[in-house]
Amino acid sequence: MAARLLRAFSRDTGAASALEFALILPLLIVILLGSVELHRYSKVVRHIGQAAQTVALLTAQREKPIASREELSFDLNAASIIDPEGEFGWFERINHQISHVVFSTAAGCVQNCAYTANLAWSWPTYSSSVLGPLTRECGAVAAALDNAPASGTAIPGRLFGAGSLVVVDLQYNFTPVFGSSFMSPISIVRQGFASARFAAPHIVLQDGVNTRRCSGY
Repeated sequence: MAARLLRAFSRDTGAASALEFALILPLLIVILLGSVELHRYSKVVRHIGQAAQTVALLTAQREKPIASREELSFDLNAASIIDPEGEFGWFERINHQISHVVFSTAAGCVQNCAYTANLAWSWPTYSSSVLGPLTRECGAVAAALDNAPASGTAIPGRLFGAGSLVVVDLQYNFTPVFGSSFMSPISIVRQGFASARFAAPHIVLQDGVNTRRCSGY
């Protein structure tokens, strides 16, 4: 009797599929949640890039060569409509930096000129502990390759030319909803560039509060 029951049990495969499903279910859940987070991350990256370019275009179109801190705040707030997380607290959650880079050539050069770039001003002033290598300091700005990591000491070399350039740096820490307990936030950095409508190198902010103004500008 016992042998017959054992043989019958060995031939019964009715629960095999349930066991297989139980084994593969955790993997399916991980794949599903990972897909959700990947979509959310891609959307945030796109929105940060759009915001950086929007702020750069707004600031570059200012009709006066003198900008105020309030005007820059207005430009920055205008981009909050594409806030990546759709929440309040744009200023608190996104580190932002608006800068003005001025290009110059050797005196008397009129053709095939080699341009150099210098920072005229940046706002607001962050310590290096906040923006790290993205912090912009007064001095020369180097030419970098298009695929080079974002840096406060360089801009893409293809942007060098006559006039001046508004540069916007945005940095956002993306925190996954699923897995945040074992995953560190991911830093997302995007930059926006726009040729300044008024390229006078003497552009100065009306108030210097929390603003880096470079000598000669």
